[in-house]
Amino acid sequence: MIRLAAVLVLAVASAAAAQPAPPAPVDGDPAALDRFAGEWVGSYASSGTGRHGSLVFRLAAGADSARAVVLMTPRSTETDPAPTAVPLVVRHIEVAGESLRGTLARYDDPEWELPLDTSFGATLTDDGRLEGAFRAAGVQVDTVPQVGQWWATRVADPPVADL
Repeated sequence: MIRLAAVLVLAVASAAAAQPAPPAPVDGDPAALDRFAGEWVGSYASSGTGRHGSLVFRLAAGADSARAVVLMTPRSTETDPAPTAVPLVVRHIEVAGESLRGTLARYDDPEWELPLDTSFGATLTDDGRLEGAFRAAGVQVDTVPQVGQWWATRVADPPVADL
C-alpha cells in the first residue's frame, strides 16, 4: 500500500511539475492544523459523471497554507477513449476539529465547457484516513450539481517540501 502511494505521489507530482501548485490558504486553530499536517495521497470518483482522479496535498506543521495537486480525468468517450488528466487548483482549506472543508478554483467542465464551482469536505476517521465528498455546480446556467466521494491517507509526517 505504501509503495502504491509512493508511485501515486510521483505520478501526480510529475504531471504537475510543469506548473507547481500555488499555495492554498489554510484556516483553523493550531491544534486542528497539526492534526492534518503531513503529506496526504488519495483519489476521488463520481459515479454520476464517470470522472475520477488523484490528489496529493501537503501541509507543514504550523503553516498557514498548503500545497495541493488534484488531477481530474474526464469520462472516456468514443472520440477520446483515454482523456488527458486536467490539473485543478485548491483555492482555500478550513480545518476544525477532525474535519476539513475547502474549495477549488473555478474550472471549466471538460464535457460542456461551462465554469464549475466545487466545494469539498472530509472527516478524519479513527484509522487516520480522510473520507469525504465533493460537490460541483455550474456557475452560468442552472445545472444539476455533480457529486462524488474522495479519500486520502497520510503517507508522510511533517516537515514536508513544497510541491
